[in-house]
Amino acid sequence: MEKDISRLQRQVLLTRVASVLIDGFGILAILLYFQPELTGIPEDQIHNYKGQMVWLILGILFMMFGAYGFLFSKRWQQRLLQIYRSELPVPMNLAIEVNDSSDSTDYYALLSSAPNKKDQTEKWRVQLWLGLSNVQKQLLEGKHPCQVYFDSRLNRPVIIRTDYGLLWSIGGSGAAQKLSNR
Repeated sequence: MEKDISRLQRQVLLTRVASVLIDGFGILAILLYFQPELTGIPEDQIHNYKGQMVWLILGILFMMFGAYGFLFSKRWQQRLLQIYRSELPVPMNLAIEVNDSSDSTDYYALLSSAPNKKDQTEKWRVQLWLGLSNVQKQLLEGKHPCQVYFDSRLNRPVIIRTDYGLLWSIGGSGAAQKLSNR
């Protein structure tokens, strides 16, 4: 499990580095608006950049996006680790759904509980954050028992512990969907 926690921390570090680079592009764009000569633009082309509103808007957008990525990635990691260390897991069954598209491959955990006294099962579809490691790819075959950690504030599953390691939910309101009982 420590390997999966380290993998989560590495991903957050990469996200934060990318966010700092995006902030750098934002600063560069803002400099192009106010003082393009500081960026090495030839003097005969300064008039194409200085005072052009597109550079200011682009710079502000990049700065906001970079700051959001920087702050949110660390905050979500800390929340996940807090839940993992403090909440009691719920036994469930897990199947993995794979959505291949031309842009990316998304992995979803399909979770189902054991039937309760009313013969109803609780079912969830959770988008996974880091995809599957080579060891976790064994989860693609059939159903597997697992332990699920719920976020008590959001009332949704966020961490799935299997015999093959930990699976992490992405952040955001659409990350987990409670499915109807059929």
